[in-house]
Amino acid sequence: MLNSLFEEKALLLGDYLQSTISENRMKLEKASDLFSETPKQGNTIFFCGNGGSASESSHLATGLIGSFKENRVSPPSISLNSGIIAITCTANDFRYDQVYTR
Repeated sequence: MLNSLFEEKALLLGDYLQSTISENRMKLEKASDLFSETPKQGNTIFFCGNGGSASESSHLATGLIGSFKENRVSPPSISLNSGIIAITCTANDFRYDQVYTR
């Protein structure tokens, strides 16, 4: 029973991913181009998130500066929410809209 449930959910996920790619192909291609061209131009890739997405943001940024699949020159990347101590301190002492201006 578990195998059939797993297979059913995996097929649904595959269908969902395929439809998402199909419906957003142009946007995904533009994002992919921007993502690969940004470091080539000497710029930094910034990530951010809220809640659980904040941890994903940090994971993506550190994954890029780490070796990922092979040892390579890493593109500069930063997670804007990875300095949680500074974020909450600034928000407490000032306001949240001041976090990145300080």
